[in-house]
Amino acid sequence: MATGIDEMDPRLVSLVDQCRHELDGRFHAVSTVRRRFDAGGAAFPKAERERAWRAVMRRPARPSLLALQPVSRPGGTGQISLFQGDAFYLDADQWFGSAFRGVVDPSGGAWVGFWRAAARNGNAWADHRGLRMESVDPDQQLHLLDVNPAGKGGLPTLVIAGRFGRRHAQGEEEGSDAWPEWVYFDALRVCRRLQREGRLGSRVAMPVLFSELHGVPYARAIALQRRFALDLLRQEETVREVMISVLTPTAADALLDAWHLAAGDKDATLLTDLPPWVLKAIDTLEGDVRGALGTEDDAALRQGVQDVLQRLRKRPLYLNDIAVLARNVVEEWAQRRSTAAGLKSTANLASMVSHLRGRTGTPNRSLLYVDAIRELGNVGAHHRLAPHPLSSEDLVIILMGLKAMLRVERELGD
Repeated sequence: MATGIDEMDPRLVSLVDQCRHELDGRFHAVSTVRRRFDAGGAAFPKAERERAWRAVMRRPARPSLLALQPVSRPGGTGQISLFQGDAFYLDADQWFGSAFRGVVDPSGGAWVGFWRAAARNGNAWADHRGLRMESVDPDQQLHLLDVNPAGKGGLPTLVIAGRFGRRHAQGEEEGSDAWPEWVYFDALRVCRRLQREGRLGSRVAMPVLFSELHGVPYARAIALQRRFALDLLRQEETVREVMISVLTPTAADALLDAWHLAAGDKDATLLTDLPPWVLKAIDTLEGDVRGALGTEDDAALRQGVQDVLQRLRKRPLYLNDIAVLARNVVEEWAQRRSTAAGLKSTANLASMVSHLRGRTGTPNRSLLYVDAIRELGNVGAHHRLAPHPLSSEDLVIILMGLKAMLRVERELGD
């Protein structure tokens, strides 16, 4: 491990474990845990103490991007992003969560992750004392929790009561299973109010809100949450991105399957369906791209390309997902590089890449490979309307485009 905890004095290891429990199990604030740590580790040299403290504060790996869906709207494009990892370590400014009757329980599923992140960022819920919950609708269905897992002073968390809330009871009285839709309608109304008050974030993150725990089949829960995310982006233009994350690979596979079912995207490809020459080309080009990443200093670019490569190994392959992910990586890279070079970062992707290539000695074909990702990403984003769907050969072009982008990046650096 980077922290070298296996090499520490056993007494320090015990102290690290105790402090982790204070953060992850009892949700004490970092300042409280640090005081206890300093008192318990006072006899050890400063360098050893600091290494041990880094082990206490280790965070989960950054959630990996699984798929994204651009959402067209009058004020510009928004997007829905799907991740695997702890939702509360996403780069968001506001979170939505679901609960029972508006009661938040730290022993329940996603709320453990919520309080873990909150404790590490200056919030605390020591000794499980009560919380300040502000009800924001007459039905006591939606509440604001004055805690933001990204840090103190952030936007409040919207807590949506699901099962055993008033809407659930109403559904049971009427013999209807439509109560989650009623809840989401109420949530949209509250989001409009929050937007007027300046309390609605531009990047909103959430775990899966209603599923088996709330008596809703998983596929239906994802379809309803997808519709809610689309409505939120289309109705509130200040919201630029809605992020949904699940914790485990098994849950990620289920999320993707349910998501594609809800989106009507049936273009799944099995590895056994790929021609041998495509498989061979993918293996070779993936090796080239990974080799180029080994010397890449741009952390955001490196992570973005790794997310695309990871999706290439998912079973089954969704070609549209991969193309859209790759286009997103190229676009974000081009915007960062254009800004750094004093170019117009608001230009279209083709123009930005063309101007960047002009700053290097990269051959024109590199531009064509990178621009091909833009074209394929557009097809993937609008697969329902595209006259010619993506094919397995396009995976080779995408990898060639990523390789060309990394070459341009290297030459810009030089």
